[in-house]
Amino acid sequence: MKGKLQKHLPWLYWTWCYAHRLELACKDAFSSQLFKDIAEVLLRLYYLYAKSPKKSRELANIVEDLKEVWELSGSGDLPVRSEGSRRINHKRKALQRLVDRYGAFLNHVTTLADDRSIKRTDRARLKGYLKQWKQSKVLIGAAMYVDVLKAPALLSLSLQGEKLDIVLGIQHLLKSSKSLKKMAAQDPLLWPTVKLVRDRVKDEGEDKVYQGAVLNNYTPETLKTCAAHALADIKWLEERCEHD
Repeated sequence: MKGKLQKHLPWLYWTWCYAHRLELACKDAFSSQLFKDIAEVLLRLYYLYAKSPKKSRELANIVEDLKEVWELSGSGDLPVRSEGSRRINHKRKALQRLVDRYGAFLNHVTTLADDRSIKRTDRARLKGYLKQWKQSKVLIGAAMYVDVLKAPALLSLSLQGEKLDIVLGIQHLLKSSKSLKKMAAQDPLLWPTVKLVRDRVKDEGEDKVYQGAVLNNYTPETLKTCAAHALADIKWLEERCEHD
């Protein structure tokens, strides 16, 4: 199609959809092992409830009960699908739900893993999930990428709007670029969502606990590693967007 149009209309300027190119840039940029591990958590968590009304009802009841005890922000009870036509925004919503309901998710999965009415192989699989999901890098990393994806998600949505002119598009691009550069110059542990999560991590004896869930390996080294991954992905995203 491009070749035929340019053959008959040589003055025509051709460019690919920038919203789609932004999606591809983010997909390439977020290639750290931390992001891949968290993306796998989001996927497994979503499908754990996607086709099970019983589990979904049980989780909703747990969330309702825990609202009285913990500071649960946002709305909605179930894990959110992290893939879709608007991949960046879907991914950010899924990350935000994981952060908002982390304790409720782990509480319920722990109950399922100990439920003798569930097949042994399924219980073993759930225990394997729990071992991974209790790692502090999952919660802290998810919080970091909620902040990292804020600017790209808003930009992606704005570029897909029905009313968009070139001036407005450039304004959105500049604003997003400025936001990413500002974040890259900051300590990731001071980013809004990350700071909120860290403020809610409590000491209970020798354990670090968030929304009733014990975090494994919640150490300065783990936090530093997560921050390094997030900053590297921001830098790569900036380079990819400038190249495109």
